[in-house]
Amino acid sequence: MNKRRPNERDAASGAPTGAALGAIAPDGTIQGGNGALAGLLGLTLAELIGQALDTFLPGVLDLAGDVPHDVIGRRADGARVPLVVTVASLVLAEGAIYRVVVVRDFGVAVAAVTRRRTEPLDALLEAIGDHLYAYSIGADGTIQTTFSGPGEERILGGSLPAGADLATAWMRAVHPDDRPAYARHLVRLSNGESTEDSVRIIGLDGATRWVSFRAWPATADGAVAVRGIAADVTGRMALERVLKATVGAARREAESLEEARREADHLARTDALTGVFNRRHLNEQLAAALTRAAAGERPPALLLLDVDHFKRINDAYGHAVGDAVLVAVARRVANSVRTTDVAARWGGEEFCVLLEGVHEDDALHEVAEGVRLRIEAAPIEVEGVEIAVTVSVGAARATAGLLGADDLVDAADRALYAAKRRGRNQTRLYSEWLFDDFVAEDPEAIRIAEALALTASLREGTSSLHPIQVADLAMRTAEQLGSPSPVVLRCRLGGWLHDVGKVAIPDGILAKPGPLDAAELEVMQRHPEIGAEIIQRVAGLKEAVRAVRHHHEHWDGSGYPQGLAGEDIPIEARIVAAADAYSTLTSDGTYRRALDRTDALRELERLAGTQLDPLVVPALVRILTEDRIRVDSRSARGDFGADRRGDERRGEAA
Repeated sequence: MNKRRPNERDAASGAPTGAALGAIAPDGTIQGGNGALAGLLGLTLAELIGQALDTFLPGVLDLAGDVPHDVIGRRADGARVPLVVTVASLVLAEGAIYRVVVVRDFGVAVAAVTRRRTEPLDALLEAIGDHLYAYSIGADGTIQTTFSGPGEERILGGSLPAGADLATAWMRAVHPDDRPAYARHLVRLSNGESTEDSVRIIGLDGATRWVSFRAWPATADGAVAVRGIAADVTGRMALERVLKATVGAARREAESLEEARREADHLARTDALTGVFNRRHLNEQLAAALTRAAAGERPPALLLLDVDHFKRINDAYGHAVGDAVLVAVARRVANSVRTTDVAARWGGEEFCVLLEGVHEDDALHEVAEGVRLRIEAAPIEVEGVEIAVTVSVGAARATAGLLGADDLVDAADRALYAAKRRGRNQTRLYSEWLFDDFVAEDPEAIRIAEALALTASLREGTSSLHPIQVADLAMRTAEQLGSPSPVVLRCRLGGWLHDVGKVAIPDGILAKPGPLDAAELEVMQRHPEIGAEIIQRVAGLKEAVRAVRHHHEHWDGSGYPQGLAGEDIPIEARIVAAADAYSTLTSDGTYRRALDRTDALRELERLAGTQLDPLVVPALVRILTEDRIRVDSRSARGDFGADRRGDERRGEAA
C-alpha cells in the first residue's frame, strides 16, 4: 500500500508527492496510504491509521465509483481544501470489500508542468476520456500551464512539441469565430468566477472539434490558479444541432398546422358572404350560455332580425346588390351590440344576435330597438344607388320556461313573425305574444287542437265542454297570477289538449265502470306522454307540450309520469292540473257523482300543497267565486244579455 515511485518521498520530508492514495476498510476507517495522503490531510501516516475517512472527506464513500468528484475536504488543523476524489472498490480473497481512494488537491498549484502521475490514476483518467489541467493567470495576464493530465492529444488532434505550453496552445487553437467567447471565459476566471463554455478548436490534425472547458479559479499571491476539465463534445454538439433543427422544424410545422387549424375553424364558424359568425357558431355559443344560466349565471337573450321586403331589393337591383345590402346590414348589426355579444347570419336575409345577461324585458326591448334604428338610420349605398333598408325584430329572454335552445329560438321566431304580421319595421318581444298572434300565425293549428280535444272527449265519453272549460279556467287563472302572455297561451292550449293522449287508451279501460287494476292503471297513466308525443308533431301546438305531459304531476312529487315536485313542474302544467281537477270534480264520471260547487271548492283547498300548487288554487278559487257572484247578480236583476251564454257556461263550471 505504501509503495511509491523512486522520485517520491513522504510529505513530512517536504519532498513533492504524486496522487494521494488511501486504503479504506469496510467500516470506513483508514487502513493504509501513502505519504501524499498523510501530507494532504496534515498528519503522519501512523496517525491516520484507524481514523474514520469521513473525518477528513465527508460523504466520499457514498460517491459513485470510478468517477472523479469535486469535494471539499478538511485537514487535521480544520482548514478546508478543494479536492478531486475517485473511489474504487477492491474485493479481497476473504470476501471483504475494501475501497481505494485517489485524492488530488486542486487548491495547491504544481510548480511546473510535470507528468508525475501514478499508473492507476493515469489509467483512470484515460478511461474517463476527459482531460484534467491546471494553469495560472498572472497579474499581467500571462498564462502558464501548471498541470496536464492525459488526453490532450485526443482533443488537440496530436501531441504538442516538447516545451510547448498547453494553455497557450488552447488559445492559439481556438476557432477565430469563437475567440471572443474564449476571451470572456478567461475574463470570468480572472475575476474569480467558475465557468463552463464550449468553443471550437482547430486541432493539430486540421480537424475542428467542439471542446467544453469547465474550470474553477482560486486566487493566490496576486495570480489566479485555474483547475479544469476539458472534454471533446463534438458529437454532443452535432446531436444538439440536429435536435434543435428537428425541434425547430417540428415547431414550425406544428405552428403552421395550428395556424391552418385556426383558419379552418374560423372559416367553419364565419359566414362567407357577410363576415359575421354563422348559424353553427351561434348555436354552440347559445348552448354554452344556456348551460351557464342553468348553473346560476346570467341568462342570455336572442334577437332574430329579418330584412323587410328583401325579395323586392333582389328583384329591383339584382342579387349582387342584394348581397352588398346583406353585408352592410351585418356590419351595422355587429356594430350595434357589445363585443361580448355574438352576431351571426341565421340564413338568407335573417340575422341573429346572442345577448349576454339581459334580465328585464325593458332592457331587451331597448337593445333590440337600438339595432333596428341603427339599420334604418341611413340608406345603404351600393354602386351609387341609395337603398332604404328596414328590419323586423323578434326578441326573447331565457327564463325558467325557456331554458332550451330550440325553445328560445322558437320563441324569438314567433315574436319576429308577430312583428312582421303587425306591419314590419318594429320590435316585438315574445313576452308580448298574444293568443291573437298564435291564431294569426297558424289558424290551422287551432282547428287541429279543437278536433283533437273533441275526439278525446268522445273516446272517454265525457262532455265536449270539459276541455273548453279547462282551457278557459286555466287561461284566466294564469292571468289572475299575472303570468306573461306566452304562459297564458300555453295554459289555454294545454287546457284544450290535456287529455288528447286518451285517444290511444283502449275502450275497455276508458269506459270501465269500476276502479282500474294495477295493469290498467299503468296503461292509463301513459296518456300524458302519448298526448305530448301527438301534439309535438304539430308545429303550431308545441307550446302546449309541457302542460300536456306534466298535468298529472303532483306538488308533493307523488304524480306521474316523471314524479316531478314543486316548482320543477312547469307552471302551465300546475295551472291546467288545478283547472282539470275542478272540472272533473263538478262532472259526473263513470263511477262517481259530481260534487256541488261548495264541496268542489273545499276539495280543491284540501288538495292544495299535496296534489295541487298551493299558490294556484287560491287564484282559481277567486275566479270561480267571482263567476258565481256575477251570475247570481245578473240572475237577480233578470239581466240575460248577449253574453249570458258564456256566463252561464262559467256558472255551470262553478
